[in-house]
Amino acid sequence: MPQGLDTAAEASTAASGDRSARPRRSGDRRAVLRRFDWALVGRIGLWVTIPVAGATWVGTTISQRYPVYDDWVIIDRATSGSWLREMFIGFNGHLWSLAYWAYHLQVNVLGLESNWFLPLLLVASLVALQLGVAAVLSRLGLPTVVALLAATVVTYFGPGSETMVFQLSLGGNFALALTFAAAYVALGKRHDRRTAIVVAAIAVAALFCDSALAVAGFLFLIVMVTYLWPFRLALVALVPPAVAHAAWYALDHSEVLIRGTCQNCRSVTFGASFGGRVDFGWAIFVR
Repeated sequence: MPQGLDTAAEASTAASGDRSARPRRSGDRRAVLRRFDWALVGRIGLWVTIPVAGATWVGTTISQRYPVYDDWVIIDRATSGSWLREMFIGFNGHLWSLAYWAYHLQVNVLGLESNWFLPLLLVASLVALQLGVAAVLSRLGLPTVVALLAATVVTYFGPGSETMVFQLSLGGNFALALTFAAAYVALGKRHDRRTAIVVAAIAVAALFCDSALAVAGFLFLIVMVTYLWPFRLALVALVPPAVAHAAWYALDHSEVLIRGTCQNCRSVTFGASFGGRVDFGWAIFVR
């Protein structure tokens, strides 16, 4: 066959091959899309968008940009005394070790006049609490969207909504979030010694965020673990946090507020330059 005819035949064959390959590639793409787990993508989207929406709402509307009420007690501790002593002194029965270090960093490193770190921690604590409640409800069998919406109501519209108003509530929020994290682990299928140790460690960590709320969450954890777990493993999970709580309440010498007067508190003072005080006072007046 002449060379020109061979070239034409080859070109015609390649063109027909391209035309037959195009539908096949298109069909492959459709098959991949059909096999894709869109339900999983939707669930991930819900777990991301709903907490982010709540955090954005609080972050853009939060009004407390300066210390109020009990904030000054923690500020005083962060600027005086031994850290080993101050982080373990309670106030009205609350152990606020986490809050102590958060305020210590804000006051002594970042500066009190640039109070952005504590509100950021408050928002993070709300997200942690919301995810913790939703995770437990989801593990109990509720649909993802229902679990997340119920957790949103609990987190942002609870009694008095104090969880999202005062920045000192960050410790209590993290304590409850850790309690729900421990409950989530305990509700899993693995009931072994390692898992029990993880549950115990999380429950002890909650104590140092806010002992008062941690003990309430621990009572819930006791009921659930003793009902679902073998007795010996339940002891491994529950005895360490029980001992930690008992030691705290036995050795606690809290500064107690009675009828508006603190019975064991030192006078709260905070040294700052005159210009810093003027700027800070002006910021309060403007807000």
